[in-house]
Amino acid sequence: SALEITPGRSVRVPKVSRETADELWSMRLLLEAEVASLAAVKRTPEQMAALFDITDKMARFEWDGTPDVNIAHTLTWTRILIDSSNAPMLADTVLRLQLRYAPFLADSLNIGKAPTEEFLKYTNYQQRELVLAIERQDYVSARHLRCADIRTYQRHLYSCHGNCKSS
Repeated sequence: SALEITPGRSVRVPKVSRETADELWSMRLLLEAEVASLAAVKRTPEQMAALFDITDKMARFEWDGTPDVNIAHTLTWTRILIDSSNAPMLADTVLRLQLRYAPFLADSLNIGKAPTEEFLKYTNYQQRELVLAIERQDYVSARHLRCADIRTYQRHLYSCHGNCKSS
């Protein structure tokens, strides 16, 4: 569903409606909470080192008005977290969901409302706490912290559209 074929046999990226975005975010909450929980139990020392490294890079990042570097770091962080679950089928499903909501993400970020320094600091704090919970193998906290992180980002993206309400 990430691409669609038009009647003229060309391929395009479909727009994601608000209703579809809401459903995708709900699915992310369910699945990525499980990813974080599994990561707390199954992660390797190498994966922990990679998570700490990218989390530190994100904390040192200073927003320059363009989302490219921030998005690259966020995607890397998320991919390491997903891989740390060591659950290939779950990882594949989560990555497919991310591909499906990518158009909504791109639309939100192209509106031009840059995240505030306060938002970036809070997000970095949540992600650091999540990594620390994973390191402690605290799967319950990891689950809740991932949900909080996702919900915070969802609200930010919805606010870009002038609509802060989330499902």
